[in-house]
Parts: sequence; structure tokens; C-alpha cells
Amino acid sequence: MLGFCNHAVFLRNLSKSEYIFGKKAILTAVILLIKLGNILILNSDQTEDLGNLDFTGLCPLTCGLSLCSTVTASSITDDSFTYCLQRSIYTLDGKELSPQEFNVLWSKKPLEIYPYLAVVTLLLLCGVPTYVFKDLRF
Repeated sequence: MLGFCNHAVFLRNLSKSEYIFGKKAILTAVILLIKLGNILILNSDQTEDLGNLDFTGLCPLTCGLSLCSTVTASSITDDSFTYCLQRSIYTLDGKELSPQEFNVLWSKKPLEIYPYLAVVTLLLLCGVPTYVFKDLRF
């Protein structure tokens, strides 16, 4: 089902000396980045020093707990969170996903929400329908 997503690149816990897309990145905290085709999923709450990155040809899609983020969590509990898509996005096969909210379950509340926001976003971009998430538990 996710076969066409095999070219996603995950970058996590980048150090200040690492390079992303040929440009030196200066990072002050843990940033989760996922590059899928020309889409870059990133933690919008940790972008203070991303100004040095070259986003030419990329479509940034932000995940975070900010009103400015494309994706956020509108409710976080011990057993779930409400995934909130605040703006329309397009899947890899060109289907438009309208702004919406749906519940995502987890076995244990994690310390960080960002990886969950990013992975759910990645699955949506790969064409996984939202109704699947009611039967999944991360």
C-alpha cells in the first residue's frame, strides 16, 4: 500500500555540522525532517535557524503546536491526540485533502508529539485514507 513512498528520507537529531540538501544547517534543537519527493515535512516549532537552508524546488509542510503550522494537534490526551490539518494539501497522486480533524490513538503518551504529526502526515501524503487511523494504535 505504501510502496510508492519508498523514497522518503528521514533525518533526525541532526548535529550543527551536518548538511541537508547541499547546504549547511545550523540547528539549535532536535528537528524532525522528512523529505518525500519535493515535499519537506518539518517541525515548525524548531525553525529559528532554518533560514540557512535552500528550499528551492521544495514545498515545506509544517508540523507543530502553532496556529501557523499546516498540521497541529488540537487535543492531546494519555491515549490519543486529535490530528488537525489546518490547510489543504495534496497527496502524491494529486488528491486534495481538505482541512479536517481526526483522532489518532497511541499505546502510551510520548514525550514528543512532532514525530507522530510527521508520520501521520507522511501516511496521508502516501494516500492512506483518514478512516484507517481509527483502527491504528501507534
